[in-house]
Amino acid sequence: MSPHRPWGSTENGQIEFESLTTETLEGALDVIRKCFVVRESTCIGVDLLSEPGAAEEIVELCRDSARDGVTAIAVDISTRKVVGVAFNKIQVCTAGKGYFEKFSENCKCESSKAFMDYMINVDGRLNIFKNYNTNCVLELMSLAVLPEYGQRHIGELLVSTVLQIGTELKRGNDVRVPVMVRGSNEVTNANMVPTLVCCILTSKYSQSITVKLGFKELLRVSFEEFEFKGKKFSDRITTIHKDGTLMAKILKRPGLAMPVCLGNDPTGAIEYRILSKDRLEEALAVQQLSMHHECIAIGMGMYEVPGAAEEMKLVFREVAKDGCTVIAVDRSDRVVAAPPKPGETDPFEAFVKNNVEHRPCRDLIDFLGDVESRVDIFQKYNARGAMEIFYMGTDPRYRGRGIGGQIADMSIELARGLRARKLKQICIGSEITNKHLRPEVVFAAVASTYSQRITEKLNFEILYEARYEDYVRGGKRMSDRIGQENQTVKLVARKL
Repeated sequence: MSPHRPWGSTENGQIEFESLTTETLEGALDVIRKCFVVRESTCIGVDLLSEPGAAEEIVELCRDSARDGVTAIAVDISTRKVVGVAFNKIQVCTAGKGYFEKFSENCKCESSKAFMDYMINVDGRLNIFKNYNTNCVLELMSLAVLPEYGQRHIGELLVSTVLQIGTELKRGNDVRVPVMVRGSNEVTNANMVPTLVCCILTSKYSQSITVKLGFKELLRVSFEEFEFKGKKFSDRITTIHKDGTLMAKILKRPGLAMPVCLGNDPTGAIEYRILSKDRLEEALAVQQLSMHHECIAIGMGMYEVPGAAEEMKLVFREVAKDGCTVIAVDRSDRVVAAPPKPGETDPFEAFVKNNVEHRPCRDLIDFLGDVESRVDIFQKYNARGAMEIFYMGTDPRYRGRGIGGQIADMSIELARGLRARKLKQICIGSEITNKHLRPEVVFAAVASTYSQRITEKLNFEILYEARYEDYVRGGKRMSDRIGQENQTVKLVARKL
């Protein structure tokens, strides 16, 4: 089974964007057969479908490019059908013939060779390597979406996925996925790192997508300039599409983390992501705001001791180093919820001992430790790894929108992704703690009736329950500070 690498999904979660694998290759090529060779302007301009075997030579071009391991697909998750594809190619500056020229030499059909000649002609009008002073680019070669899946922004999201792939490669993260082609899954151009994404686009729709995504138009060539068998391309192509464009976009500089989208709320207004380093301070700000309403913090008298609440930021900052925190971000790109989550055993206890001084902070951590020690999660579920939902907090201005429930749900999905190696933790500190965490269980000490309802709805099992009135901290029963609305803390877990 090839590694599955998801990049995101549509707002309703129906379409997932992934890297191409051996298992999805034929489905992606079917999209090329059903859509690209039928509808793409240059294919129409060279009358590709009129010549037997010509379309399959273009399909073979796409198959060959898949060996670079950087192609993106769109998948309908209800059927696992490939419904869209962006076949991409790592192009390298060489002294001899380029990739398209070499492939063209092997084309046996006149129309497929004319198709390749068009690509070579447009590429040859501007030396993109010299123009950008680079020796490697990621070329978006063939973009196609099945007609019945049109009007869903799938094409735009495929191009965005290509940008994500390129950016990760530039950052030094090898996100290539080997694809078995003609009996070999060796990745071609495996050590090359692109500095920009480029593409030749022949549709006004794809051209508008790239403009929206910040691509720069380098040149525009009219279809009037090209002929095939005595007929101009423009005479065959609909007048809606009048020319082809060469577009390019420089990839983000290394060090900027790409957001890993786990999903959206039903309205599309809130996006759930894995916390990245650049959003850590915002997430900690949400934690500080929301902790005013957190039962255990209240029960420990957190706000009765000056400096205690601020010291908890140190704890959450340390917890976040596990690289598996989920945040909620609104459309303005503002963090509105954050629950840092540690994995299994790590240096956390030593960190607390050496860095946490305020009594309420130590009491809170000791209390959680006491509750969680009542059941051996690893033994009960015969698990080697577990992920704890350590804290869930929402910006008070965003309450009442079900964000807490979706944060918990996305945390389960993140745990599944880590276990299946579909997702990776994101480095927050100098290194990821519990880097090889493969959780088999998700657990939490849920402290309010609200969070307990959430975990009950998500089919967590109650393992232990403690009453706040049985615990005295700072000279008071916890229940005296918390009130009657929330009376217990529950240790809950769910096997993945």
